[in-house]
Amino acid sequence: MQYQITSDNIELTESMKAMAQEKFAKFETKLNDGDLESASARMVWNKSRAEDEFRVKAEVVVRGHKYFASERDFLLESAVIKAVAELMRMYNKDHDFEKDWETKRDVWVISSVGRADVLYTSGPRFESWITHQDSAKLFL
Repeated sequence: MQYQITSDNIELTESMKAMAQEKFAKFETKLNDGDLESASARMVWNKSRAEDEFRVKAEVVVRGHKYFASERDFLLESAVIKAVAELMRMYNKDHDFEKDWETKRDVWVISSVGRADVLYTSGPRFESWITHQDSAKLFL
């Protein structure tokens, strides 16, 4: 994953950049190798106008999808943790939706034959014919 960490009013040190990459390590575990190479993360850290408050804006691009989070906290590390957690929540929600959609796409109701509803399921997960009258016979 490519990282870009910047700030307008905070002097960034190498240890601060290493801390950000360490926090993003959780996010990297969710990605497969192909997505990991093409993914990019961008963070902007600033000291807020409020007394002793930090603002962190984070953006991650994975497979053309952009995820954005903005967090504030009195500790810079806490703001980074919250921003990464929000990005992970958005990514997981989007990723789970894609999985559900693929499963639902594979299930089709073909027709009703007399009193028996015939359900045909196809796809990479399963292939079978099921009827309500004869549910004991399952052809795989």
